[in-house]
Amino acid sequence: MKNTYPVDLTEIQQLSEKYQQLYDFSNNSAHGLEAMRSKALLQAFYLDNLPEAIRILSRLLENPRASRAFNATCKIDLGDIYLLFDKPWESTLLYSQVEKAFEDSPLAYKAKLKNAKLHYYNGDFTLAKSHLDILKVATTREISNDAISLSLLISNNTYLDTVDLPLQKYAAAELLIYQNKDDQALQELNQLLNKYPSHNLEDEIYWSKSKIFREQAKPQQALEMLQKIVRNHSTDILGDDAYYTIANIYENDLQDAEKAQEYYGEFLKRYPGSVYIAQARKNFRKLRGDIIN
Repeated sequence: MKNTYPVDLTEIQQLSEKYQQLYDFSNNSAHGLEAMRSKALLQAFYLDNLPEAIRILSRLLENPRASRAFNATCKIDLGDIYLLFDKPWESTLLYSQVEKAFEDSPLAYKAKLKNAKLHYYNGDFTLAKSHLDILKVATTREISNDAISLSLLISNNTYLDTVDLPLQKYAAAELLIYQNKDDQALQELNQLLNKYPSHNLEDEIYWSKSKIFREQAKPQQALEMLQKIVRNHSTDILGDDAYYTIANIYENDLQDAEKAQEYYGEFLKRYPGSVYIAQARKNFRKLRGDIIN
């Protein structure tokens, strides 16, 4: 449901109700508590019911049957939701509580990454990078990769002798995307392209615009942005992401198996070291008929 565009809100609401039914049936089991947490996230990020999401998570934090690790996860979720509310101080307080309580653990790394992103959104790139440099050697690959990616973005677009205004504006636009304020984000991104043509951030801007268009069920506009990355930035960090996503859009959004197979095949030749290589190979073989569902 989450990866089908546009997201069907009726199905999301039905799933939310099923999570509630599972919790009611579970008698406060771990599965039931996790179901209510999932319901809270759906309410916040898909159904735009932030008060209900906060109410659910707050009650979970008061539940005596919840483990410390589960409570910490709920605190991180609550911090994420407060950021939707434009309350970054509440967010960083919750993230920092988890960092302190679970020092040198995957939960602490996750919370530290959230704090780093929060500093990034606020334009405090030095503080963000200090967090990210620690996380580059985190034990979990996903967190380490995210930290490296954001650290590179900051390093490549901050300079000692200039104001970091373009990156500040881009970070602010990314926060708007996170908050589901897509129209405002698109306006900011377009202004960046107009004011700073051929800036280092150009491929990042096109990438952000493509994600917005895809979520708005505008695959052709998303493809247009991705093709600009492929044409002008194919060897940069987002080159393989863009090429793989083009193939994925043809396969899943436009149902054009021939085009999808063509792009997956070319992707396999161009980017043999990409993190998407295994999935691209599987998708290519399925479209070619080697794999029967």
